[in-house]
Amino acid sequence: VYKKRKKQLYRCEHNGCDKAVINSHEISETAFLKKLQNNNQKLFVIENDFKNNSFLYHFKEKYTKSISIFPGFCKEHDKNLFVELDNFSGTFDSTFINKQALRTIKKEIVEHSKIISIAEELKKELDIIPSIKSTDYYIDFVEKIKIQKERFNRLKIIYQKIFDGVDTNKHQIVYKIFDMKPMQYFFSTVIDLSQNNDILAPIFIYKLEYENKSKFIIGYFDNQDSINLVNSFLYNNKFYFEVLYQQKKKLIFSQKFLETLSDKIKSILLQNEELNEFGLWDHIFLKEKFEFPENLINHSSQ
Repeated sequence: VYKKRKKQLYRCEHNGCDKAVINSHEISETAFLKKLQNNNQKLFVIENDFKNNSFLYHFKEKYTKSISIFPGFCKEHDKNLFVELDNFSGTFDSTFINKQALRTIKKEIVEHSKIISIAEELKKELDIIPSIKSTDYYIDFVEKIKIQKERFNRLKIIYQKIFDGVDTNKHQIVYKIFDMKPMQYFFSTVIDLSQNNDILAPIFIYKLEYENKSKFIIGYFDNQDSINLVNSFLYNNKFYFEVLYQQKKKLIFSQKFLETLSDKIKSILLQNEELNEFGLWDHIFLKEKFEFPENLINHSSQ
């Protein structure tokens, strides 16, 4: 349903643009993803196993051109806004980080929009049943829609703040970069830990590889709430692996990396995060393979 309706419903919306969207890559296909693809021009991702058991996941081999995509921008804005990402020079500087954050936030906006749209459709179906409106289920469901809308509106505020910084060359996202051993996987996400719209605290997390070099990048707004959260995150590596576990569908693997995963690690990654709480042994096994730079707080940073 989503794919069929995509071209009709989604518009660029960047600075009021009403043009139809194209499939934008959150992580650049040309600069990054293609570097790790196999001879069949494919990489691996984790997806719900709808064929056998939708509560579990499986590793799926997909063409690189269809990985990390979302209906985000029109062709013109996708090309002009992200020149530094798609023609990457090899330098992870402030322009790169802020434009990467802009893409990541836009993808989150699109995902939240889709969730809200589906929830609103379901609410219309429920509203037909008069007796259901007084039930705890309905009240809780309506409250969750309200929370999603608040998050959606906050993401749009964050997007605009980042873009205004990019547009005026007064970048809003500060960052820390750390070297890691090349392992041939990508990971990218944003966690919005803002308590309200007055103090924004999105935390951007990236694990990127380029020309046999691997970087761990964490981006954030330069306010005390964000700084405290980032410092806590860097001291406690369990948080990173829990995020990786909870958001496993944002992992992208090379075939070579996937072949090195033990059966135990595969079983952890393929279990349902909502039914299986992240535990001590999950942390130990994931840390063993995916690693995490030690004493990050003492490394050089921007």
